[in-house]
Amino acid sequence: MGFYDSVMAPAAGYWANWMLLMSIQVAVLAGIIWAIARLAPKSSASLRHALWLLVFIKLVLPPSLSAPWSAASLIDRVAPIEILRDGATGLLMDGAGGETPNTTDSKESQFGATAPQLLPSILPSTPVTVMVVWLCGALIMSATIAVQAWRYRSRVLSNLNPAPAELHNLARGIADRLELSRDFRICVSGQLKIPAVMGVWRPTIVLPELLVGGLSHNELCDVIGHELAHIKRNDIPLGWLTALLLSLYWFHPAVWLAQFNLRREREMASDDTVLYTTRQEGRHYASTIIRMAENFDETAPAGAGFLGILEIADNLLHRVRSAADAARPRRMGRVSAVAVALLAVLLLPMTVWTPTTLAADVPPAEAAAPPPSPVDTPAITSSQPANGASDVDPALSAIRVTFNVDMAQGFSWTGGPPLFPETTGKPRWVDARTCELPVKLESGKVYRLGINSKSHRNFRSVAGAPVRPQVIAFVTKGGDPSLAGALKPPNVVSMNPERGASGVSPALDKLVVTFDRAMGGGFSWTGGGENYPETAGAPSWSDDKKTCTLPVKLKPDWKYRVGLNSPSHVNFQSSYGIPLQPVEWTFSTGK
Repeated sequence: MGFYDSVMAPAAGYWANWMLLMSIQVAVLAGIIWAIARLAPKSSASLRHALWLLVFIKLVLPPSLSAPWSAASLIDRVAPIEILRDGATGLLMDGAGGETPNTTDSKESQFGATAPQLLPSILPSTPVTVMVVWLCGALIMSATIAVQAWRYRSRVLSNLNPAPAELHNLARGIADRLELSRDFRICVSGQLKIPAVMGVWRPTIVLPELLVGGLSHNELCDVIGHELAHIKRNDIPLGWLTALLLSLYWFHPAVWLAQFNLRREREMASDDTVLYTTRQEGRHYASTIIRMAENFDETAPAGAGFLGILEIADNLLHRVRSAADAARPRRMGRVSAVAVALLAVLLLPMTVWTPTTLAADVPPAEAAAPPPSPVDTPAITSSQPANGASDVDPALSAIRVTFNVDMAQGFSWTGGPPLFPETTGKPRWVDARTCELPVKLESGKVYRLGINSKSHRNFRSVAGAPVRPQVIAFVTKGGDPSLAGALKPPNVVSMNPERGASGVSPALDKLVVTFDRAMGGGFSWTGGGENYPETAGAPSWSDDKKTCTLPVKLKPDWKYRVGLNSPSHVNFQSSYGIPLQPVEWTFSTGK
């Protein structure tokens, strides 16, 4: 098994799943923040800055983050929508590319290979290609920011001199008024046309030599105060963090939107900090901004590492209006801070909360309880169309599934394109036992959709018992009759070692199973305990997707038991998504 199969393909699968989910969630969050900012144009810049910062906080959190109090979970309780869960209906083939190792009390484990598969129909190399393109873009973006910062810093440092003592004293006095206790330096440079602050560990305020003697005392106080406000607000390290995240998500318009607005609000928030501290009239401070714009035509680099009073030239009009507006709040009050914290709690966890109980957490009495009665276990009694149907009318407008017990009104319709049908509306419960999914079908096509999966189990009875993962597959009229064969479950045609074999050489280093048709690329090697072989690597597929190999280390004189699929793990599937019926594979080694 080569580097591509063992490293690149699994990494690309997990990367694609992460990026898709994160991209959707960030777009939703950015849209909400934009709407809030538009509805509150007179709010403080610090509040709007904190709101846009939530987008970047989201980018460092896993897209699977969930909480019972999140907005997604609260909405789902009222109107369950599977797209709010960690797999999106019609977008994600749940678990269909492999699963992570797991051992349960029932001694059933599974070893997965490649990562959840987003588009089962596309070539396996596509996620890798897209990941390589993304990585190249991220490296180019990061290198551009780093080179830009290095050049600007080198230029500034080439002619950097300590500021006169009176400037030190003036800056220290302003810092005391800002209640800034952090150490900083103030210097002058002949290579700089605008004031700026740089440095994460020991910030340095750099003033142009021409500026020191060209501004009045009050204007100089405003300029220095603005740069000190950046230090007080920790804008420099935040700038580096957001620049790094922008490099990673360079393809996402919502991240660019958040970065632009964050930088704009950052400058106005620093203005507000100075105005609040000095209690001066806003129009005087606005005149300083205008004066700087008239005399200095340079802006600080857009990347991380430098913050200047004219960092975004196109923002001048907004800043002047904001500074001159005496009615605008200059700081974020307690109510606003609580509101931001509440929004973070509600909006950052965007995956619907699904309670789970670990075996170790089950009380002894409950752990020893008998399994639920078959009467209480939810199961499908009928579906329209029926599973395996080969002459379905393409005019059918909804897929229905009926269960044997009353259900809790949640749902997990799982699957992905191109086999998942196009939906025309939200799923709904017709009655306590029947759920339907509005669809639009085409003639002569194979369709496949799942009811629940290993990680999506929202088809549950009112007692909380989930439906065992199942597949509904069918073919619509008007196509090639041979398509009906695609609905048959795959079969095993050979195993090495053979099923039931004894005296197998313990030197055998792999288990090989071959199927009668091309498979989907996922797998569920199941089993556990002392009779499950020690694995020596990730499973892999042959080029024709008919043969799967599991590297192992066998012991002499030992009995082994391995499962291919199980009632709850069904990722050995045909290319059409039809799962293999569970197979038990036993053999023993010789001495």
